[in-house]
Amino acid sequence: MAKRQPETKIATCNADQILVRDKDLVEELIGKISFTDMIYFHILNRMPTETETKVLDSVLVTLMEHGFTPSAIASRMIAMSDPTAIQSAVAAGLLGVAGVFWRCG
Repeated sequence: MAKRQPETKIATCNADQILVRDKDLVEELIGKISFTDMIYFHILNRMPTETETKVLDSVLVTLMEHGFTPSAIASRMIAMSDPTAIQSAVAAGLLGVAGVFWRCG
C-alpha cells in the first residue's frame, strides 16, 4: 500500500505566487497585516476585528510571561477543570517549579 502524503488546502503555490487562504502572500499579506492578524486569519479564515486583535495580542503577551512550561500549562488546565478549587491550581504550579528553585541554589 502506498503511503499517503498529508494534504492541506490552507496554502497553495504555482510558479508565480504563493496563496494563503486564497490571498497572495507577497501582494496582500506581507507588510499589510500584523502577525497577530495573520494568526487569526490562518486559523479562522477571516480577518479579526480591532477588538479581536487586541484580545489575541493580550493573550500572546500573557503567554510570553508564563511561557509554555509544563507547570504553567498544568496550573491552567486544573484551574479550568474546577474554578472553585483554586488551591489545586496553585499547588500544581508550585509543585512544577520546585525543581527550578532547587537547581538555582
